[in-house]
Amino acid sequence: MSTPDDRRIAFANELIRVRKKAGLNGKQLAERCGWQASKVSKIENKRQDPTDSDVLDWMTAVEAPESEVERMREWLRSIDIDRASWKHQLHRATLTDRTTVDRSRAASRSSVCSS
Repeated sequence: MSTPDDRRIAFANELIRVRKKAGLNGKQLAERCGWQASKVSKIENKRQDPTDSDVLDWMTAVEAPESEVERMREWLRSIDIDRASWKHQLHRATLTDRTTVDRSRAASRSSVCSS
């Protein structure tokens, strides 16, 4: 099972693939999207997560067919949902661990006070 980070990496790699397939470099793509070239670099190097609007702009700039645009937007939505779920699970695990530690400490204090 892949993590949300694994899926983000695969998604960024797919954005690079479609850009290259369109015969564009990062600067050309940025110009078509009305962005700074650094934004393309950050997205491609996984230092910035793209928004749905970014993906729409990107796919429009590379003149992707509508079916491809929707596939990429859906993929991004699923990554966002997975990331939120992942964070929730980690938060719950952390809370469970804290509760276990707190109970263990309370039990230790209780046994020390009883002695």
